[in-house]
Amino acid sequence: MECVCYRDVQSCPKSEEEWKEASRLNCQKNDEYHCVRDALKTKLICVCTPNIPIVGKVCAEYNIYGEVLQRRGDAYCSSCPDVYNSTDIWKYPECFTLKTDDIQTTKWTFMNTMAEMASLQQDKSTQTTRAGSLLHDATTTKATQIQEFRRTKFSTFSFPQGLHLAVGIGIILLTVAIAIKFGED
Repeated sequence: MECVCYRDVQSCPKSEEEWKEASRLNCQKNDEYHCVRDALKTKLICVCTPNIPIVGKVCAEYNIYGEVLQRRGDAYCSSCPDVYNSTDIWKYPECFTLKTDDIQTTKWTFMNTMAEMASLQQDKSTQTTRAGSLLHDATTTKATQIQEFRRTKFSTFSFPQGLHLAVGIGIILLTVAIAIKFGED
């Protein structure tokens, strides 16, 4: 049994002697030998990684994607103590059992998760398109309303030709007259 980083194995050591032998053959100084189920519950793997405490009467597992040894929260272990070192997992053989139901459930869960993610991505795309369409419609509607308002309000009341200039000159003359009047006082 050879193990560099992690490797699929058919079985894990069943005694302390087998465990120590595997550990001597496979791991470097800072890492310790572990044989555990993978996080997907589909296979047994051996891995050299630091020892960790496993808390809560559960088995350990190795997550190959995160490259981390971790407690398996959903794998209740009736023979496991409340706390044990991950290198002592060989004492709890139920942690090495791969149940066909677990593998099938994992595959279905994975497929359902992928289908749900695809559906959410499609929904997100549809929602983004719909939101963009609604925003465009709202903007177009508002612009149309403003144009209609301007056309109806300002086109019905228009000054005769040249009246703008006359009104402007009148305001200037009135302002000058007021300034002169108050300047004399």
